[in-house]
Amino acid sequence: MTETATVKVWEAPRWDDYDGMLEEDPDIYELPILDLQFGSTHEVSDSDRMMIAKDIQNHQKYAFDVECEKEVILNVYSNDSFHSPESWGDPIERGLPYSPDNDWEPFKCEIWGRIMLFVEENYK
Repeated sequence: MTETATVKVWEAPRWDDYDGMLEEDPDIYELPILDLQFGSTHEVSDSDRMMIAKDIQNHQKYAFDVECEKEVILNVYSNDSFHSPESWGDPIERGLPYSPDNDWEPFKCEIWGRIMLFVEENYK
């Protein structure tokens, strides 16, 4: 059985404030925890990743949180290229680490373009 992580995503128009955004219910995704050899997007199949924004003209504020029984990294990628829609570059903050015992508030940011995410095990 594949282990999963619960990923919570809040989204709001870019002119909204972050605090008001967190008062709403988040979108919730159950994603498999991947064991990646090289940590590359090329290792991640379409069924293991989630596209939360497919429009290149997307421009929103987001907040991310993860609930899981093990230490994981949430990789959030954006792409605003018309010419290379599958060229994801590096994840935001080089990946967002989460552990079962952290009580951090959700990671907040403003993102442009397509947005894709997946979860991988954190081996430190």
